[in-house]
Formats: sequence, C-alpha cells, structure tokens
Amino acid sequence: MSLWSLFLPGGGEATVEIEQSIDTLKYLYVNNVALAAKPADGLNTISVVVNGEECVLCTLHKGGARSYDVEALLDCTCVFRNSGRTSVALLGKFTSCSHDDESEDMSEISLEDDDSESGDEEAPMAVPLSDVPPMSPELLRLNRKQDSFNRVAQAAMRDAPSQVRRQEQISKHPPKKKSKK
Repeated sequence: MSLWSLFLPGGGEATVEIEQSIDTLKYLYVNNVALAAKPADGLNTISVVVNGEECVLCTLHKGGARSYDVEALLDCTCVFRNSGRTSVALLGKFTSCSHDDESEDMSEISLEDDDSESGDEEAPMAVPLSDVPPMSPELLRLNRKQDSFNRVAQAAMRDAPSQVRRQEQISKHPPKKKSKK
C-alpha cells in the first residue's frame, strides 16, 4: 500500500494509469477531496471518468464544504476532472494484491474447527421450507411497497440527467411572467 495524491488545477483534468497484470491486481482508493488554501468563489464539481462514464465525486465551494470524504475504488485507467476555478487536492492510496498471495492465504485456512472436541460432528441441516411459516399479509404488503419504491427510485435515477438538463435550460431562460394590465 502506498499513499497517493493528485493536485488538480481549476478547470483541469488528469489521467491516472492503473495497469493490471496477470499476476497482480492494482487498485486506487480515493478517500478525500479538498479545495486549495485560497479558494475562488463558485462551485467546484470533481468527477471521475471510467470507461467513458462520468461520475461526480463531490461538489465543493468556498462558503460551504471545503473538503469531502469519498469512497471510490478504481481498478482501471481513469480521468479526474475539476469543473471549477479553484485547484483541488485528491488523496488516497494505491493497493495491490497478487494472485500468489491469495492462494497462499487460502492454503493457511483450515476447514476443521480447532476448538471442537470431536472431529466427527456433521454440519447442521438446512431448515426445510415446509417448517418456515408463511409471510403475514402485513409483511407481504410492506414487501410490495418496497418493490414499488425501488422501481420508482430506479426510474428517477435513470431520468435524473435529463431532468438536470431541463432545469439548466429553465434557469438560463426562465419563463416570461405575464404582466398585469
């Protein structure tokens, strides 16, 4: 594991190469984004582009959040972008895992319980479905509500980019108010 940091100037972007090999898996874990010491006014949206998909990590500004804890685990080359005027610093760590390490770790794991007094114990049987009581009508109703909520949330997430564009258009060209005569 090694410390990683990136200084990203306002309006800039930087590519971070994360190359994988057959023997070793490499990961970049980004855990903090912070504004520079003397931030300018305005919003600074920090995003990462992975495989052509852009994802916003956070939005920072002078009068509000000046740093933000994030949890981004990346395993391939990516591009970090700063849409604001203020420079930002990203902090994280590089980790790697070799396939040999995993096989060695697995060989050390014993399937037998060292604390057991007799090695003749069998694994417990699974609970037969016939012994499971049926769901109450109230629980079934709550499950249906949750399913419905999940479908609405997924639809909202799918439509969010178009709604943001519509909101931006409205804010640029607000509807004209009718004058009273």
